[in-house]
Parts: sequence; structure tokens; C-alpha cells
Amino acid sequence: MLDAFELAISERRDRKETLHLTFIGTSEAKIVDTLEEDGTTEIVVRYVSELVSVTRSANNEIVAGDPEQIVEVIDKWTFACEAQSTKRNWMLIATSGE
Repeated sequence: MLDAFELAISERRDRKETLHLTFIGTSEAKIVDTLEEDGTTEIVVRYVSELVSVTRSANNEIVAGDPEQIVEVIDKWTFACEAQSTKRNWMLIATSGE
């Protein structure tokens, strides 16, 4: 998962673009699935959030998004931890958009 984020950042850097995100808020965070297998527990959380997203070129022209528009974003994040662990350190292992 980290590789995908790093690739997107690298490609944007190569194009000399910058991404500006303004997080407005989250209207929903709901567990939608769980799984326990081979000593690992996974939960999937569905987030409904609002944000403003704008990508700008090196000369500050807008190439994607709208600085005046708030958009709803729906994502599912999957977290995992060792079921027997007393620390319950949850690790983000996957994300997907709807």
C-alpha cells in the first residue's frame, strides 16, 4: 500500500504538480466488516468525509479539482492486529474508494 502512495507522489513531483487537500470533516465512520483468521483480526471501516481537493501545476494553474467545491469522499480502510496481543496496535493494511 505504501508503494502505491509513494508512486503517486513521485509521479506528481515529476510533473511538478502539488496537491492541496483541505479536510472539512467526517460524517460517518462505521465498521462494515470483520474477520478473524490465523491469529489476526481485521476490521473494515467505511468513512464518509468531505474535503476540498485541488492539484496545481508548477505555474499555479489548476489541473484538477476546484478550490471552491467541497466533495464527498467515501473510503473503506482495513485495519489488522494480532488477536492475542494485549497492546492491540492496529495497522492500516488496505484502502479503497467507493
